[in-house]
Amino acid sequence: MIHRFKNVGGIFFLGAVLACLSSAQDISGTIQGEVIDASGAMVPNAKVSIINTDRDQTIRTVNSSSRGLYSAPLIPIGTYTVKVEANGFKTASRSGIVLNVNDNIQLNMALEVGSITETVEVTEQTGGVELASVSNANTIEGIQVRGLPLATRNYEQLVSLMPGVTANSTDELYIGNSAPAGTAAVVPYSINGNRNSANNWTVDGADNVDRGSNLTLMTFPSIDAVSQFKVERSMYTADTGRAGGAQINVVTRSGTSKFHGSLYEFIRNDAFNANNWINNANKVNVVNGTAKIPPLRWNDFGGTIGGPVYIPGHSSDTSKTFFFFSEEARRIITYTTFQPTVPTTGMLAGTFATPVCISNSATCTDTTTQIAPSQINPVASQYIKDIFSKLSLNAFSTTGGFFPQRNIYNSRQEIVRIDHTFSDRISAWGKFENDSIPTTEPGGLFTGSSIPGGALTTTNSPGRSWVIHTLATIRPTLLNDAGFNFSQSAIHSTPGGLTAKVNSPDINVPEPFANTQGVVPSLNFASGSSIGGFGPYNEYNKNYTGFDNLTWIRGRHTLRAGLSLNRYNKTENAASGQGVFTFSGTGAPAGTSTYNQAFANFLLGNVATFTQPSLDITPNLHAWQTEAFLQDDFKFTPRLTISAGVRWSYFGQPTESSNNLSNFDPQSFKASAGAKIDSASGNIVQGSVTLPYSNGIIVGGRNSPFGDKVGADQWGNFAPRIGIAWDPYGDGKMSVRAGYGLYYDSGLFGT
Repeated sequence: MIHRFKNVGGIFFLGAVLACLSSAQDISGTIQGEVIDASGAMVPNAKVSIINTDRDQTIRTVNSSSRGLYSAPLIPIGTYTVKVEANGFKTASRSGIVLNVNDNIQLNMALEVGSITETVEVTEQTGGVELASVSNANTIEGIQVRGLPLATRNYEQLVSLMPGVTANSTDELYIGNSAPAGTAAVVPYSINGNRNSANNWTVDGADNVDRGSNLTLMTFPSIDAVSQFKVERSMYTADTGRAGGAQINVVTRSGTSKFHGSLYEFIRNDAFNANNWINNANKVNVVNGTAKIPPLRWNDFGGTIGGPVYIPGHSSDTSKTFFFFSEEARRIITYTTFQPTVPTTGMLAGTFATPVCISNSATCTDTTTQIAPSQINPVASQYIKDIFSKLSLNAFSTTGGFFPQRNIYNSRQEIVRIDHTFSDRISAWGKFENDSIPTTEPGGLFTGSSIPGGALTTTNSPGRSWVIHTLATIRPTLLNDAGFNFSQSAIHSTPGGLTAKVNSPDINVPEPFANTQGVVPSLNFASGSSIGGFGPYNEYNKNYTGFDNLTWIRGRHTLRAGLSLNRYNKTENAASGQGVFTFSGTGAPAGTSTYNQAFANFLLGNVATFTQPSLDITPNLHAWQTEAFLQDDFKFTPRLTISAGVRWSYFGQPTESSNNLSNFDPQSFKASAGAKIDSASGNIVQGSVTLPYSNGIIVGGRNSPFGDKVGADQWGNFAPRIGIAWDPYGDGKMSVRAGYGLYYDSGLFGT
């Protein structure tokens, strides 16, 4: 027994040395079981063939052990027939076995005495209980994905169908990085009480998360290209990591031995819809005296094709190479109704319905309902000329306007995948995905402004993903699974509304630092709608991933070891260098609204606060992440599987190319040089510190005790995991699972 575990350690070490490495999610499954005769005795050395019926291809051939056990891990998802042959017995065949991603199917085969040339065929009933897996998981197959009424045809929406999931999402979760309201289209799902940023999203095993926030995705495969969608909510084994929440894994389709294809178009149009109550009640978009529904044009069209690759007349083998191609395009125009709080036409000229305070003092000493033209600040006049005068303002109400604004949400995507079997021992596949998502946000990207035409942006969110995956069968009981993934995404946004400098040439605000943005300084009004813009903004993500996993079947043990390496790069500009003026409504006379007083302060140039960064910082972040695992699935009895393993995670602190990272380090803080606090007011005593205040502030590559980094690396993140899966009655109808585990999150890298 001691000698056996020495060999196990050697294999684990070999798996670590072979790695060419990075983090990836397993996208295959396992078929295992026992071979018995009519009396229930084990049948050793039976030949077990695993046949993919979609491709007419034998994927794996193994022999049952001396205990009659067999195991076939790392089997591609699909529909299978399992055939068992043994001398003195009829050939047993079970067909219709559906293997989903990360499945561990327990399939026991009973042989009847007879000739091997005789065959007993059984068709498997789908939807059985998974008996050998510890994790709590749900799988949605491709045909279900394509049949579900997903309003925006975004695969993220499938998560909401799982138990234990809560979300604050709307009924339309768009692909890309923005929503019609101008807000970020972040992943909204919290699973089993974890943060919505604690989930690991992968596509074909490749990381699909923008690590800037852990809340947006990099690519969005068409649901017509999805083969399976699986969510492991808890108790996943040590071969899975990078997150403490759920593991959300999408597998795209591959070709089969026969040609299959599809063409589709999904249409939504205002001609099919009724107007909403708010637009009817407020007479929005009135045509011939009737409020009409805003225009809607939603055309989502595309197609798929897949099959074998062969040359007619030269090679008729359709079981070696397969292809799959998918393309989808969206042409979408929707409208969002804005109801901003803006000045009346009279307020632009300084005329107010109720008195406003015009004395810039702690206590109001002078009020008026008419601010003289000579009192209006020159900069305020510039904003009135270039922005406020171009708005459709109401003569009597600051909230009386309703403005339908046009959104454009187009996209185009291509996916191509090639699978090839070189021999019985070596197979490989590769996939490329290309996304282009050009959009127009009337409220501005990440801004959500309600000023019609004010913060409009045009954006594109391209995404790319390359995946290469190989499987080598060293011998039937020893397999090596290796691959490399590269994913990248970007956001390129340009301002084009009234706040863009090119559209407001008369606004020239003196600021302490250069305004390198494409928009004029923002105006914030107490209880009113802000005048603000965003951009230009450019963000890039690159994620290099390599991995190598070794699987060794040793008697009742299925042992796995793996090492992964991830190199992450992110760069984005803050896009906040335009400066922000804030106007308060403090001192408003009785009967005067806070907003009216704030706008009067704007006209007078009475600024409450002003903020502006000294530069539009554009960090270039890099980080290494390395993980390794050991895992043993032990068949304690034919009905009881014990899973035990440990995962080690190193999520390295990021570095920045120009040493711009900073942090507060308590160990670097000098109490003797600390600021003095006025005990009465709680404020810093003027003159007790020198600005900029840097006591305890460390900068990577300059004064940081951590070198180029601004935090200590954590090398001791070991996560043990153990669980059981038990079939209490042996009839395959019930499974009892229990387990314990530790899980570590990969942190975010934001600006």
